[in-house]
This record gives sequence, structure tokens and C-alpha cells, in this order.
Amino acid sequence: MLVAAMIFAVENVLYHLFANPTEQTDTSVFMILSFLINVIIVCIAINSSIRDEKNPELEQSIKSMVVVSFFIRIAILLWDVYARDIFILPNSEADAEWYHNIGASFAFGSRADEVDFNRYSYYVGQFYKFVGVQKLTVQFFHVFLAICSVILIYKILCMFGLDAKVKKRAMIFACFLPNLMMITTFFLQESVIAFFIILSLYLYTKWWFGGNTFNLILSVASSFIGSVLHIGGIVCAIGILSTLFLVNSKDRKLHITTVRMVAVVFMIFAVLALISVVGDDLLRKMGGQLTAESMTGTTELKETGGSAYAIGIQGLPPVADLIVNTPIRAFYFAFSPLPWQWRGLSDILAFFGSTIFYIYLVIQTIKTYRSKATKTLSDDNITSYMFVLVVIVIVAMVMFGWGVSNAGTVIRHREKFTYICIVLFAITQEIMLRKKGVDTENEESVSDSSDLQRRKIFDTVR
Repeated sequence: MLVAAMIFAVENVLYHLFANPTEQTDTSVFMILSFLINVIIVCIAINSSIRDEKNPELEQSIKSMVVVSFFIRIAILLWDVYARDIFILPNSEADAEWYHNIGASFAFGSRADEVDFNRYSYYVGQFYKFVGVQKLTVQFFHVFLAICSVILIYKILCMFGLDAKVKKRAMIFACFLPNLMMITTFFLQESVIAFFIILSLYLYTKWWFGGNTFNLILSVASSFIGSVLHIGGIVCAIGILSTLFLVNSKDRKLHITTVRMVAVVFMIFAVLALISVVGDDLLRKMGGQLTAESMTGTTELKETGGSAYAIGIQGLPPVADLIVNTPIRAFYFAFSPLPWQWRGLSDILAFFGSTIFYIYLVIQTIKTYRSKATKTLSDDNITSYMFVLVVIVIVAMVMFGWGVSNAGTVIRHREKFTYICIVLFAITQEIMLRKKGVDTENEESVSDSSDLQRRKIFDTVR
């Protein structure tokens, strides 16, 4: 996929050199031609990126799923760009159009001389300035990043040597979750941020197995790059850095002690202090600073609009508000739009196309935890990895629980972490499968031992 990305870059550089586009330049011919060529390039890249020599049948099945998912996303893309006058797909209005229009303004309009590294539309504007206003090309880039993210998920699953059925189930979710497919195809920044988050997890997983510190540094750096566009991108870094104190660096096993927990708390406060120093940029949506007053105050301002929700116990002091209402807000972020929040068909589709998956994931994770698989699989570090993923997801739920007060916005922001949730789903499935195998072996061992004892007693009696 890296080679494909390089080819895309060369295409645009050549077009810039030969066409030198301006605001009035007609880019439609180049845009459509490069789109068709790039579709073929991505298909070739998918074929070369997915390898499973031990299971050729699974390899072919995964390739087929990813290719089908790619073409469904292409169909969504073409509809969104060329058939909006018939009807607009859910979540493709408002912010999606805003990114495009403001991007054009950064290229040739009133914002042409402005610099804003924390705004995705600024980068869109620089691309437009380079090759002309090409909405189709930008959205194709989103689709490309989404496919790269799906392939990274598969590579993570392969590192753990998961069962073929588990891989297949997880990849079905990665390829075909309806809300995820649309959000990462539209003109939204979610596809970019989600890519850096799953890239961060992929690099962390490489460190998990290889122990290369450079991969760990790259993992944290990738998460921080995602946070440039949205503070939520830093979630993966916070989760990873926290768990470093709780997971043994040699055997990757969970070792929770008082000293380690104190170190985690100290690290979290250090990160929060660092964030507060650069809060004017990273925490713009939280009032530019990290305090209980700014967070609760900003949340109140966001509780407007048809899909807004005001939840929890109202009228508490800011600090008490954070402590008491955090679990409630995290719950709403994870599961909105809940049935009593439905405003119409789009919310119903979002519930069955997204929320149902998160409900099932939470139930599955709790079931895995209660199965006491850690004791059963004492020689397997996969349960420690599950703990890392759970920490990352909880951090995301808490942060966005306060950062979002609108069910419509939840549907979009939650997809930043869906790829990690899919990996968590696969890991919990694998843990239960391995535990079942160990339990079966133990039962057979006990049965064989009992049979042997009965034979000895019988021989003695004889």
C-alpha cells in the first residue's frame, strides 16, 4: 500500500508541474482519469498486501472481502460526489460540506494566507492549491486510508496467530460495518485520524512481539500526529503509555503492583500537565485549557440541536460533576443513538449499523473477563494485550464522553476508534476459544486419570 501511496503522490506532482492549476482550471478530466487508474492500483495493492501462506483459502477469502468492501466504498463515494441532488447520505451534510468549502477558501479564497495546522480543512486547502479543487480525489484518499486501516487490522490479527474463523469474523466487521464504511468515505477527517490510531496500535503490536523500542516510539508518535487534527487522536498514546507501567517488558504479562499503579497515576498527571501547556491549540474545543470548569462549561454549550442530550445529575460543582457524571457520559458515547434518542431513519440505521456492534463488544469483553481466562491461559500474553485495548477504549469513552454532547456527533467521532474495537473483538473471541481448548484438555486429562485409577483398583480387587 505504501507503493500505491507513492504513485498517487507522483501523479499529483506531475499534474501540478504540467498544468499549474488555478482556481479557474478545469481539473475534471485529470480527476476522473486518475481516479480510474488509482482504483486499479489499489486492487493490485490489496492483492499484494494480504498474505497467509499457511492458509491460502483464508487468504483468498480475506482478499475478496477487502476488494468487495473497497468497491462498496467507491459506490458510496461516487453517489456522495455526483448524486447528492437525489438525496444526501446520512452524515454527509453539515461538517462534510464545511470541510470542502473551507478547504477551497484556504486554497483560493479569503483564508488563502492563513496557516492553521490544527484544522483538517487547512491541509485540504493546500492540496487544492497544488492540484486544483478536486473533491473526488480527496474522498478517494479517505477510502484509500480506510482500506489501509483494514489491512493493518488483518496484520495485527496475524501477529497473534488467531484462529481462521476468528480472523474472518473480525474482518467482516472491519470491511462491512455500515456506519464505519460511510464515515470513512465522506469528506470528513475521521478516516485520517482513525488511520493514525490503528497505525499506532499496529506499531505497538510490532513492539509487543519484537521488543524494538523504535516501534514503540513510532507508535506514540503516530498517535500524537492524529491528535494534531483532533485531541482524540492522543487516546492511543495515553493508553499505551499507561499500560507500559503495568505490563512486564520481557514477557508482556500483566503485573499490577502498588508502585506500578502510582507510576501510572504520575504519568497521567504528567501528560495532562503537558497538554495544559499546549492547550490553546490541542484543546481548542475544550475551551483552550484542561480544567473541570472549562470542560463542564464547554459541554453545556454543546448541548444544543435536535440530537443533543443533557444527561447525568445536573447542578453539581465542576469537580463533582466530572466524578459523578463521567460513567454516564461514557455510556452515552459508547451506545448512542439509543432508542429514546432516535429522531428518524438515519438514527435507526446508525443504531443497527454501529451501536449494536459496541453493545455486543462490551458484553463479550465482560464475559471474557469473568471467565477468568487470565488464570487458565497463564502462559499466554494475549490476555495482557486485551487489557491494553480495554484501557485505550475506556480512555476514549471518558474523553469523548465529555467532549461530545450530541448523538449525531457521537456517530461520527466514535468511528475514530472502531478499528481498535474490532481488534478487541477478535482478541476476546480468541481468548474464549483458547480457554475452551485448555478446559477441554484438562477435562480429558482428568478423565484419563480417573480411568487409570479405576483400572488400578479393579486389578487390585482381582
